[in-house]
Amino acid sequence: MLSEATLVDARVAPRVSADTAWAALARRIQGRVLQPSDSAFASFAAPANTRYDRIVPQGIVLPTTEADIAATLAWAHDHQLPVTTRSGGHNYAGYSSTEGLLIHLGMLTARTVDTNAATATVQAGTRNNDLLDALAPTGLTWAFGRCPTIGISISGYLLGGGLGLHTRRLGMASDTLLSTRIVTATGEILFCDENTNADLFWACRGGAGGNFGINTSFTFQLHPAPEVTVYRLAFDGRKADDVLLAMQDLITDPALLRSFAAQFGAKTSGTRAARAAGNISLYAEGWYYGPQSELETILTRVTSVARPTSTYIAQLDGLRAQRYFSDETASNPFTTTSIVARTPMSTQDAACIIEHLRTWPGSSSGSGASVAFFAMGGADSDPAPDATAFVHRDAAFILAATSRWTAADGPAAPQRAAAWVGGVRRDLSPVLGPGSFVNFPDPTLPRWWDAYYGANYERLVKIKNTSDPAGLFRYPQGIRALRP
Repeated sequence: MLSEATLVDARVAPRVSADTAWAALARRIQGRVLQPSDSAFASFAAPANTRYDRIVPQGIVLPTTEADIAATLAWAHDHQLPVTTRSGGHNYAGYSSTEGLLIHLGMLTARTVDTNAATATVQAGTRNNDLLDALAPTGLTWAFGRCPTIGISISGYLLGGGLGLHTRRLGMASDTLLSTRIVTATGEILFCDENTNADLFWACRGGAGGNFGINTSFTFQLHPAPEVTVYRLAFDGRKADDVLLAMQDLITDPALLRSFAAQFGAKTSGTRAARAAGNISLYAEGWYYGPQSELETILTRVTSVARPTSTYIAQLDGLRAQRYFSDETASNPFTTTSIVARTPMSTQDAACIIEHLRTWPGSSSGSGASVAFFAMGGADSDPAPDATAFVHRDAAFILAATSRWTAADGPAAPQRAAAWVGGVRRDLSPVLGPGSFVNFPDPTLPRWWDAYYGANYERLVKIKNTSDPAGLFRYPQGIRALRP
C-alpha cells in the first residue's frame, strides 16, 4: 500500500546565510542571482495565488543559458538546498514557491516558428501572449491555454497536459509536443523525443513540471488557425440546473465533439452566505468551428431552456478568438479541486452543484466561488491512456470548484474555503469519477497519485528514480518512490 509518510515539503529549507556562498553562485553563471535585499526580488518571488506569498525563497536565480541551470543545480547540491522551478508562478497549490532556491525561467523567452514544417520551438519562459505575437503573421495556431501570462512550460501548462478551448480539436497541449530539452538533477543536458530518451519524453507529456528536471525548450506541432464563431452567454440563476444540463447535452453530442469548444459553469459572490445564495449566475463560452448561423441554431438547445441575460456571438479568426478568451487568474488567495468526469452528471448532480453554491460561506473577494466545466472528449481522447503520461483519455469534462477570499475575511477563511471545495469533491467525485487534473492541483487530495496519474504512476516513479535518484526536485505532490 502506498503512503505519504516519506514525502518532504521542499518549500521548507535549511538556511544558506553566508554572502560569500551566494556571491560564488553569481560568479558561476551569466544570469542574475537575486536576494531579498534586491529591488527586483519581490516581483519574481510573488506567486499568482497569494495564499502562498509568505513562502519566500532565500535566493532567486534568473538563468539565461542551460549551463547556468546546470551550475545552479550543482551549487544547490553542494549547499543541500532544495530547488523549485518557476515559469509563470501559476501553480494553484503553491508548488512553484519555496523557502530554498527558486530558479525562475522568465529570462528564457527565445522562440522561432518554422512555417514550412508548421512547428514552433520556444524556451521555457515563453508566455501565451509571446507565442500569440509570434504566430500572428503566420496563419498558424497552437493548443493554447486561456491565461495570457502562463508560462507554456514548467509552470505546469504543457507538462501537466495543457487544457484549453482547442483541446477537443487538437488534443491536449502535451499531445502536440515533438521534442524537449531538459537539464537533469546531475546537470546533464538531454534532448528528448520519441526516439531519444523516449521514457523521459513520455513523462514530459502529462507528468507535470518540477519532477524530472528543468525543461529549457520545447518544439511542438502547429496547426492552421481557422476562422471560428465565438460565443459568450450569461444567465441568472433561476434555471441554473437546467442550463448546466443543457450545456452538458451539447458537449456530449457525438456530432459536436470536435467542432464545439466550451467552458461553462455557475458562480456566486457575496460577503455573507445569505447574500451569496441570491447571487448565483451562470455562463457559457467558447467557439464553434463553423459559421455563425450553425452555432446560433446549436445554442438554441440552451437558450430555449433559459433566456440569457446577455449574448455575444461573432466570427473571428483563430488568433483573435484566442485573445478574446484570454483570462487572467485573479490575485486573491484561492483553493481549487478538480474532478475528471468519466460519467455525465445527472439531474441530481446538477442540483447538488447549485446547492453547494447556495451554501457557500461567502467572502470579501469579488470573484467569490465557482464550479466550472471544461469540455473534453474529442481529439484529447484519441491516444491510449498509456500513450503519454496524461492518463485521462476517457473524460467527458473536467470540473473545477474554486473558492476565493481576502485578508479581510480573517485567519479562518482558508479553512472555510477548503471545507467548501472539499464538500463539492466529496459529493460529486463518487458519481462523476475519481480522477483529478494535475494542472488544477489540490493539496488536500487523498491518494493524489491515483487521482492525477492512475495506472501511469508506477512508470513515472521508475523514470523519476532514473532521472533524479536523489530527489533534488520534490514537492508535496511530486512524483517519487512512495514507501509502505
